[in-house]
Amino acid sequence: MIETMREYDGAGLAATQVHTLKQIAVVEVLGNPRYPDAPWCPDGAHQSVLTPLTDEMEEGWEGCLSVPDLRGLCWLTRAEVSRR
Repeated sequence: MIETMREYDGAGLAATQVHTLKQIAVVEVLGNPRYPDAPWCPDGAHQSVLTPLTDEMEEGWEGCLSVPDLRGLCWLTRAEVSRR
């Protein structure tokens, strides 16, 4: 999954996007050419829970490797990742 995500300069990939029915996702944005200003974030998550760190929202671009060349401006919040 990590190799596939890196090959397409992705920032995250869910197992279901590569035909694997598991609750696993990989995330990596540090040094990603599509997100040069993104902070470091965890490199993997298995059955994780996202907890917002603040009520503040900020604009950010989101895309999906499953739909190449389509990105949209979204409202995002910073979150902490913890495992179940």
